[in-house]
Amino acid sequence: MPESTHTRFAEHKARTCRLQADLLALGCGALFVTSEDNIQYLTGFKSPVWNNLTRPHYLIVPAKGEPILISPANYAVIAEQTTWITDVRTWVSPNPEDDGVSLVVDALRSSTDAMKKIAAELGPQSRLTMPAGDFLRIQKMLQRVEFVDGHALLMSYRVVKSASEIERIQVAATAASRALNELPTIARSGQSLYDLAQALKMRIIELGAQDVPYMVGVSGQGGYPCVNLAPDHRPLRSGDVFVFDVAARYDGYYCDFDRDYAVGAPSVEVRSAYRRLWEATEAAIDAVKPGLRMSDIWQVMAKELGGVQQARSAKVGRLGHSIGLRLCEEPSIGEADHTVIRANMVLTLEPSLVLKPSSGRQADRRIMVHEENILVTETGCRLMSLRTPKEMPIIQE
Repeated sequence: MPESTHTRFAEHKARTCRLQADLLALGCGALFVTSEDNIQYLTGFKSPVWNNLTRPHYLIVPAKGEPILISPANYAVIAEQTTWITDVRTWVSPNPEDDGVSLVVDALRSSTDAMKKIAAELGPQSRLTMPAGDFLRIQKMLQRVEFVDGHALLMSYRVVKSASEIERIQVAATAASRALNELPTIARSGQSLYDLAQALKMRIIELGAQDVPYMVGVSGQGGYPCVNLAPDHRPLRSGDVFVFDVAARYDGYYCDFDRDYAVGAPSVEVRSAYRRLWEATEAAIDAVKPGLRMSDIWQVMAKELGGVQQARSAKVGRLGHSIGLRLCEEPSIGEADHTVIRANMVLTLEPSLVLKPSSGRQADRRIMVHEENILVTETGCRLMSLRTPKEMPIIQE
């Protein structure tokens, strides 16, 4: 099971010390953090209150000195019980006139000292989890300070997972894998994806995950139009191909992979597409190792899918990505992403194929997608999800 609270806090403290050294080297007086995942990564702060966007949370990591956590007063106990931070400053929220802004400005002023740069979550794929107007107010009140991107620095740490992080992802991946493997024994023609999704979520949690924040389910005759729709109430029927794309979570960490199924015997075209996707994934599993680039793995899968143009035709922009405290993290397994692969990265391999191009409406097209989760090792990689069958699973009519 995951490690003790004492060990976790030691890991959070070590991350923060490393970060402070890098902030000094970059000439930044502090890092200003507002997003759930980055605050959890550095402090351990973890609670369902993040679903309430009424009240923001702020973390200031100075280049020198103790970090400062700024949180609504009624959430102070969470900071005390789930973090190692001792400097916790609070205000009564919600307060539209000053929802923690003055506390943030005071903390940043005292932290920056002679340095005139503050790092914040400003780069590609980053998010400021606070009102945009309040961020502009903070900038205006700190006119002599330049805000620069700190997201890239944070992600340079987060892309390589610790043993405890890997363990959490593995718990989620094992639960989701086992539940998805059981699905053909409970699914039948005439059921809806919505009903199956509810049963699947419950089973994943029974098998050890804490929650399932993301689950899409899409079906269609001879393929499906995309992998980003919520399960609907339409009954499954003979000839349907459907996919469940599942992101289960344990202690804040995600797995993310999908599974394809056919209702009744699949067509020759569907069987062929499934096999090509399986082989593309297998080729990537065999190829992944430290020192290669993300773009190298994209090329490996593209070749198995039928070439570069075929790999581009689904218009998804990538064939996999990193995962961790976010469902999708950088880097991407993309044609133009040349990030070097390192041991202890956790990645999805996600090739896709177009079976039927759009005739004008995207809903008319038919695609299939395959996805597995892997851990990069010192010499190659190992699966974290249980490998899907080489032959397509069939739901009895």
